[in-house]
Amino acid sequence: MKLQILGTRGYIEPTAPYHARHSGLLIDDILLFDCGEPEFLAYKPQAVFITHLHPDHAYFVASGQMFPQITVPLYAPEILEATPIKVLSQKISIGNYTIIPVPTEHSIKVKSQAYIIKKGDQKILYTGDMLWIQKKSSLFKRS
Repeated sequence: MKLQILGTRGYIEPTAPYHARHSGLLIDDILLFDCGEPEFLAYKPQAVFITHLHPDHAYFVASGQMFPQITVPLYAPEILEATPIKVLSQKISIGNYTIIPVPTEHSIKVKSQAYIIKKGDQKILYTGDMLWIQKKSSLFKRS
């Protein structure tokens, strides 16, 4: 899998070295994980997966932001009013990829989840911000 890190800066000083733009990861120019900046949609992903609904991971959450006209599936751990978000609670397949949501804890105010992304025999875990992973499944046992 080709990973392109689009942004890593949360709410730290914009001039901090090695951090540019809010969170985003593009996989194989197809799947976007977190959309911290509106320009990430210019990559025309086939699907967007949000780890949690904080503005540095989903720019459209910020007050005064218009919701983007996204024409691809948009997944998150919870619904946001007046948006086309679909709650992803079980694995799905998109093309050659399998995406498995993993419940996590980040904040008492928003739900969060990480994602296991599989393509063939390759597998990665994308977490966004988190305090811990809920250990209620066997997702992390060796196979």
